[in-house]
Amino acid sequence: MNKLAVLRLDGNLDRGVKVTLEIGPDGDRPKAENCGYLPPAPDMATQYRHWLSTYRSLGVGTRIKPQGIDYGGSINDLLEECLKSATELGDRLNTWLKSSEFLTVREKLLEQLAPADTTRILIKANDIKLHQLPWHSWDVLERFTKAEIALSPLENQEPPPAPRGKKVKILAILGNSEGINIEKDRALLEELPQADITFLVEPSREEVNDKLWEQPWNILFFAGHSQTVGEKGRIYINKTDSLTIKELRKGLQKAIERGLSLAIFNSCDGLGLARELADCQMPQIIVMREPVPDKVAQEFLKFFLQGFSKGVPLYLAVRDARERLEKLEGEFPKASWLPVICQNPAATPPTWQDLCHPLPNLPAIRSRLIAAGFLGASIILASMLSGPLAVACSKWALQKHEAKQLASAELMYQWSLRLDFLGLGGVEPRAYYNLGVLYEERYDWEKARDAYEQAIQRGMAEAYNNLSRLDIKEGNYENAVDRLLRGLQLARGDEVKYSLHKNMGWARLKQRRYEDATVHLLEAIRLDNSQTKAAAHCLLAQVWEQTGREEASLIEWEYCLGDASSHRTPEEDEWIAMARDRILSRVKQP
Repeated sequence: MNKLAVLRLDGNLDRGVKVTLEIGPDGDRPKAENCGYLPPAPDMATQYRHWLSTYRSLGVGTRIKPQGIDYGGSINDLLEECLKSATELGDRLNTWLKSSEFLTVREKLLEQLAPADTTRILIKANDIKLHQLPWHSWDVLERFTKAEIALSPLENQEPPPAPRGKKVKILAILGNSEGINIEKDRALLEELPQADITFLVEPSREEVNDKLWEQPWNILFFAGHSQTVGEKGRIYINKTDSLTIKELRKGLQKAIERGLSLAIFNSCDGLGLARELADCQMPQIIVMREPVPDKVAQEFLKFFLQGFSKGVPLYLAVRDARERLEKLEGEFPKASWLPVICQNPAATPPTWQDLCHPLPNLPAIRSRLIAAGFLGASIILASMLSGPLAVACSKWALQKHEAKQLASAELMYQWSLRLDFLGLGGVEPRAYYNLGVLYEERYDWEKARDAYEQAIQRGMAEAYNNLSRLDIKEGNYENAVDRLLRGLQLARGDEVKYSLHKNMGWARLKQRRYEDATVHLLEAIRLDNSQTKAAAHCLLAQVWEQTGREEASLIEWEYCLGDASSHRTPEEDEWIAMARDRILSRVKQP
């Protein structure tokens, strides 16, 4: 289940903070669950300033406004001091969040969340010092690996919906690049699928404003130098000119009114920018909270865009990219602290597919069909009465598929995709997925892979599962594990999660990682609410055999045989035969 937890923080570190927790299913209005209190902690502000001072003294090439840097002491000493200061700040934050007055809130949060939940945790506050704290080091995130924290203001307004078209429309501003390499950012953007990108390279103020007014945008991107002075952010758009958000306010508000849903500032010291963008009711913002080294900015952008453009939810894509920065922390201490989401609480984060799949335009259906010249007025009328044509075609295809009329089913699936392309439905992922299943039944592995890849690009967890199964059968276990992890991030229902965990257990079994295999197979069995699926038991029996647990293995083989159904894959047929052999050999023993 997707969850939304909101922690409203009223107060500051000097006087203490009243806390209100709201929690519930994401997409619904959360209900107030609990209230608590965090005691005054003025020393944390001091610790934060000390960490920031040691961090900035490292003198690494960052995307902050070019300026002189004071190198005091050896770099190794500075690295050690910075890491020590960061650890002390993180420990102090966790001690504060375990205060006795806050325990009821903490316990309610732990009680309401589950490790399998994809959870957004919003920290709502107006005091910038509260937002500056390293919330990503909160130990709650270690328990819930699908949770990510975002910062929010106390007050907000609901933004308009994002525009949808055939491609994601991105306005990319490449500003002052003195001393940094933002061509890497450009190259990463240019690799995005289904994207229509307009680049402004070291533009003037007039050019930026004109482009904001010119047309609807989905994403605003900035790379270059920026900084926060006080609580105000400033971006350096060329070698001589800079802009504040206030100076762009009218253009930004117009872009947001037209559906601008995400701003990414891959530049330094962005909390001031984020706070001012939040005042404009920007739905989602990604910034770097402190000065960011060039390499860190590039690596984060690479990992985030890879995940987000492949259908990973925005929050999980940010968490994955952020945590992958840990590999750089020997050179850049606490690099994983830098990226942060700033969220309008009234907005729902879009997926990449949300932004590039147009909604059907029903008034234009008749003219499009006439132009296409392939269906009559009676079907047009039927579609308007009973639903989009692509959905109807997909249903007919599934009926043919279930009747094993594969040629007819393939033709109807392809028709549903053509109709969907014309804007007469919304079934692309399911139709591609079903085509993949059909091609598997024909043993046409190449076409099956292509169909599943298309479904994956549209964010379908089941397609990750089926494609990973083909990888396992071909011995590509690492590929399978990578796909399964991505699928688990997207999966919603227990049926899909069962299959993903089962196949993860299978892949780990093949890799001889028996402990990991056991964890996933037991989770699959737990998710089998009907207690009628044999595959996970068959695989767990093989794990027990490999680890010398013969009695436990026999029990699982009995479950495997007892739960066997008539509809099974070739590998399941093989496992059922193994179960019969094992049980028969045990019966024959004296």
